[in-house]
Amino acid sequence: MRTRIDVQHFVKIRSHLATAGKYDIGILNALNRLAKDQPWLRQPPE
Repeated sequence: MRTRIDVQHFVKIRSHLATAGKYDIGILNALNRLAKDQPWLRQPPE
């Protein structure tokens, strides 16, 4: 019984981390696209 709970818990954490990872990559891609369109995002204004 305990082993089954641990496995379910691990699977839940793993899927959550995978979702968070995809989300972070999506944010990074969006920021990179913005940086290409907006040069001031890459370099702080003087």
